[in-house]
Amino acid sequence: AYTYWSAVTGAIGAGILISLIKRIINSNYREFPYGPFPTLNTTNSFNYEICWLYQVVSFTAFGWTCATVDLLICSVLMNICYQFKVLQNFLKQMVEVSHKPMVEKQGLPNSEKVEIDTSIVLCKYLEKTLKTAVSYHVAILDIASEIETTFSELLLMAFLVTLAILCISVYQMAIATTLTGVVRHLFEGSTAVLQVAIYCYWGEQVTRESQNVGFSAYNANFTGSDLKFQKALVLIIRRSQTPTVITAGGFTDIGLPTFFWILHTSYSAFMVMRNNSSER
Repeated sequence: AYTYWSAVTGAIGAGILISLIKRIINSNYREFPYGPFPTLNTTNSFNYEICWLYQVVSFTAFGWTCATVDLLICSVLMNICYQFKVLQNFLKQMVEVSHKPMVEKQGLPNSEKVEIDTSIVLCKYLEKTLKTAVSYHVAILDIASEIETTFSELLLMAFLVTLAILCISVYQMAIATTLTGVVRHLFEGSTAVLQVAIYCYWGEQVTRESQNVGFSAYNANFTGSDLKFQKALVLIIRRSQTPTVITAGGFTDIGLPTFFWILHTSYSAFMVMRNNSSER
């Protein structure tokens, strides 16, 4: 989170700082950090300062707002990942969890050091534990589905905007004639890449952890247990073979393959723009 906040602040601050330094050095400097301001006559010094301040405040607020939204969405994806991990640990210990209340209710001797005989665990205790696991799994899937429904279009827009920013930043960096220009566009492009990277990383983790649920169910100590319980585990394993995937508007999955595709597409677009510029 701190790295992302620092990158966003650096990308915004680079353009502002460069513009401010040039203005201090040259009093006739009238350019803005993030493009012209055509609605007002900025040749007048007072108008220029007002427009410059307005643009700085607007872009800073917009950048920090976007960063906050990005981190909130990623925090939800992170929470889904850890909930899947909790479920995995629970599935591995279902027989042990079922054995404990049976021992307490029937007054049987209980020793944690002795390996549990799964054949003596009654079906009703296994079913109760299994219902808890299934309910927990369904709740996690519902959260993931709600995230998909709520933020799918937003993620698609973020991906498209990032792709455009990345192409333009790389192109501007290639044609920049000064070191300050290169540094500025490098910050902007790196921040755009970082935004997509954190989305794709946690989207990939959600998919991977949802698939690991089946492996955890398979690793449960089910040998010798009730046949109904074993069949129920098969259903959990079968469900986990359909991974939980977060998409961007339903067009593409949010994962590392998508991230690498964006990098490849951005580089291809950059080469096309560079070749067209060279021909002119």
